[in-house]
Amino acid sequence: MEIANSNYFNYVEERELDAIAITNHDLFDSEQFSSIANTLNVPVFPGIEINMQSGHLLVISDSSNLEDFQDKADKVRSIVKREEDYVTFEDLSLIYGDLGEYLIIPHYQKRPPISGDELESIRPYLDAGEVDSPKKFMRMWNDPNLPTPVLFSDIRIKEDLTKFSSRATYIDCGHLTLKAIKASLRDKLKVYLSPENGNKLFEALPNGQKISTGLNVVLGGRSTGKTVTLQRIAEQMYDPLHIEQFDLVQKEEELEKRLFEEAVSRDKSHVEELHLSHFKEVVDG
Repeated sequence: MEIANSNYFNYVEERELDAIAITNHDLFDSEQFSSIANTLNVPVFPGIEINMQSGHLLVISDSSNLEDFQDKADKVRSIVKREEDYVTFEDLSLIYGDLGEYLIIPHYQKRPPISGDELESIRPYLDAGEVDSPKKFMRMWNDPNLPTPVLFSDIRIKEDLTKFSSRATYIDCGHLTLKAIKASLRDKLKVYLSPENGNKLFEALPNGQKISTGLNVVLGGRSTGKTVTLQRIAEQMYDPLHIEQFDLVQKEEELEKRLFEEAVSRDKSHVEELHLSHFKEVVDG
């Protein structure tokens, strides 16, 4: 536990975070939370990621009453015992009461997303929607009909962790209280992909390397690290489409070879039918 907590500290320090939330799937451990929170010098919010019928839902609280939050999380755990189990909106309301007291963030453009009637039931209490990529962040941010997007690190702290996620959401928030964060998230103009460049650039790598949310061009001579950089960026992305160097050329060559062989085969059949059909009739006769 001490090594894991040290990694939490290193993560917060290296990424210069002002606050984090600790969430687990369908459970909350108040002792673990307190151990982590006591290691850090920033506000730490308790949370739980709940398996709903259509997708996942983040419920985040302040840390004023951990015993109460633990009790409610235990009720969630009593319902979700297997992977296929889920909490209904009615269960959620009975367990947590006034959902407006919590920070409510469903998977919105991230698998598995909250959708349909379940999303409509949650919508009055929804503070933001979680996405899995900067591209989807900008798409939601620019659409006035969609909620404020948030992009989280999804980092799982473990003892052998050596690389930290570069993904984070930056909020223009005066006081780091749950109520202030909720209010800021309701205003898209206070939510960004990066602290200095707003939504024009975002950090693609933990070393601070920024890239545009639009088109990017990587320039450099041979052996200058272009391929390595692209591979590292792909590792930081959630479910990336990464086409490696020469992949398209190789696939194109394979396709052209197959098409050529098919054309030769068709032409051969046509020639045989055209010029040898008379001999075939004699032989068959």
